[in-house]
Amino acid sequence: MRERFKMFLVMLFSTLAVLALSTIFIDYPRFWRQTREQATPAIAEDITLDHSTFANYFTIEKSELSPDSKSLRLLLRRTKTFPTTTQPAPDPQTQDSLTRGYIRLEFFDANGAFHSFTFARIHDLRKSDSMELLIPLPTPRPKKILFTN
Repeated sequence: MRERFKMFLVMLFSTLAVLALSTIFIDYPRFWRQTREQATPAIAEDITLDHSTFANYFTIEKSELSPDSKSLRLLLRRTKTFPTTTQPAPDPQTQDSLTRGYIRLEFFDANGAFHSFTFARIHDLRKSDSMELLIPLPTPRPKKILFTN
């Protein structure tokens, strides 16, 4: 019985030593966060959408997650002030984004720290009153998406 107990202690300390040394190479808190995030389903309502830069030009009527929870599906509807032709706007950067048909989407984490960005094509709003925009969600999932120039 004593031999088994000694063997158990040796194995326990060996395992702890390997884990302690591996923390040099592996970021365990990040690993567990990512594992938990992938295992839990995402909820569209948990993601704040800030499109105040473009609030005069389009509205977001609906947001839902794709079935695989890897992207966010939005329904954008243009307003009457949306420029369908190249016309001067009060904000030249916003006008440039709308004329080019691309806007920048910035992703922020739960602490408000910038995570990453992507560009979204909204050119279809020049031709149609509404459009569906599919935004691929980065890992870790953002808590806020800012629509900007």
